[in-house]
Amino acid sequence: MTIPTVIFWAITQITYPLVEAEHFGVDLDLDAYYSAVAAYASIGTARPEFGEGEEGEIYKYLWANFLKPHTILFEASTYPMPLAGIALKANTGDRYGEPPAAVGDNPRDDPSIRPKSRTSIAEILTAGFEEPYAFSLFAGNLASFKSPVPSVKGIAYAGYLFTFGTQHIKSNSLIDTRWYEFEGKLKGDDIKIYRKLKWSYRIGGRVFQDPEISNYVYFSTLRDRIDFTGKGWSLLRNSFLEVSGFASPTVSTKVEDVLVRALAIVGKNFPFYKDKLTFSFGLGVVINTSAKYKGCLKLDTGALTSPETRALISQCRELRTDTPEGLSARDDFISSHSKKFDLQLAVRPNLKF
Repeated sequence: MTIPTVIFWAITQITYPLVEAEHFGVDLDLDAYYSAVAAYASIGTARPEFGEGEEGEIYKYLWANFLKPHTILFEASTYPMPLAGIALKANTGDRYGEPPAAVGDNPRDDPSIRPKSRTSIAEILTAGFEEPYAFSLFAGNLASFKSPVPSVKGIAYAGYLFTFGTQHIKSNSLIDTRWYEFEGKLKGDDIKIYRKLKWSYRIGGRVFQDPEISNYVYFSTLRDRIDFTGKGWSLLRNSFLEVSGFASPTVSTKVEDVLVRALAIVGKNFPFYKDKLTFSFGLGVVINTSAKYKGCLKLDTGALTSPETRALISQCRELRTDTPEGLSARDDFISSHSKKFDLQLAVRPNLKF
């Protein structure tokens, strides 16, 4: 039974309880980097409500009931800015980066074919995103925030999340490969008339069908506060912070063999337009190590267009590896076209609703 079939079966099984569910809703999340629509149903237990300043109590409730899920949620998400970066790379031709020269018969003797290390603006704006879309199934518990205005309310939830997709993004180029992810998460959106507070804490792992992409385990944390009463450069009232770390399950004493990727971004929020819209600007770094990819996917293709990327990877995979000489030639080719360590600037301009 395929994964999509399992997801479809799960949805059909909860269709009837949704009619009897005490709580059912649809949640829409829109911004330039992450947009999603989710449908959820809480069955059997009334959703508790928490008031102002009770964030700690929400944590206690959700963790205490972590192993007793009463809510099922299905989410479809997409990432507009990374999709724009993919489209830009696929359609701008040589303007995206500096293309390599024609490849000779012996790549080891032709240093001119080494790709330039220049990073495009598109990669800076989309650094850290590795899939164009995803589908998720969540089982856990929800809690609501009390509000004097019924239409202004937030929710928090904790539980297990299964996510899958069919494509991976490498340097704004798509790689067709199925991947599956399982995580435990705690997430919340506390919405008031005068401010919005979002947080997310996640720990999990992801496996790839493509053997040249390393599987990994990870942790991630995000805090994002928008305060409509804090104008100007009020950093504490209007700021966000995101930190993530990704590690290979490989047992090794070398950091470069274990660390796959790391991300840290800090930013400032600027509410405007009658406190209905917020412009945010984030700045940070993304670290990718040689442990992230294997084989021909190690090739540095950041400055190449999509056709050039496919051509370089195809050329690498066509090198014969059935003899020691051929294997050595491929290893030399990969070594001369790859980076052991890549420190990349990440810039996140965004418009939040």
